[in-house]
Amino acid sequence: MKKALITATLILSALVAKSEAQIFSASEDSSLFGYLNQLEPQITNAFGINACVPTSSINAMTYLQNMDPLTFGTNLTGSTYTDWINADLNLGSNYFGTTSSGGTPNNVVQSGLQNYFSDLGFTNVFINTQLNTETRTFYGNLLNNFPTINFFESALSASNPIIFGFASGAIGHELLAT
Repeated sequence: MKKALITATLILSALVAKSEAQIFSASEDSSLFGYLNQLEPQITNAFGINACVPTSSINAMTYLQNMDPLTFGTNLTGSTYTDWINADLNLGSNYFGTTSSGGTPNNVVQSGLQNYFSDLGFTNVFINTQLNTETRTFYGNLLNNFPTINFFESALSASNPIIFGFASGAIGHELLAT
């Protein structure tokens, strides 16, 4: 049975700790995610050590394929580790503009993912974003504040993949949360 709406959640910013602790419990089956290593030789030949955004995205899209094979099949990332590498190179080069000197510009991630899904014929996938726009300019559907723990909990509870980043000035790193 196809889902009428599929939502992927993307979080691009640093989490800000509050003075009060907040505890929640939500998780996803980590065995459903991809395990592509951004330091694979083919990837580092193309992007140096700066392929965290396309690699986290490929691992998240592999999860989407595994969660909903009737909708996605293996069309997002393929079915083999070599397919994942090729999908990473495609995403980084053609959708994100990832380079070995600068990584992936933060203002292209949401639109790059949306275009990737759309180009593959999945126009019913929506990328949600929450980040602080005081220090960044960004494209698309976003909430203008730092990602909150409630945003994480909501996404995880809904079985949506989450990629998120930590940044300090021009330097950052993208991760996948389950």
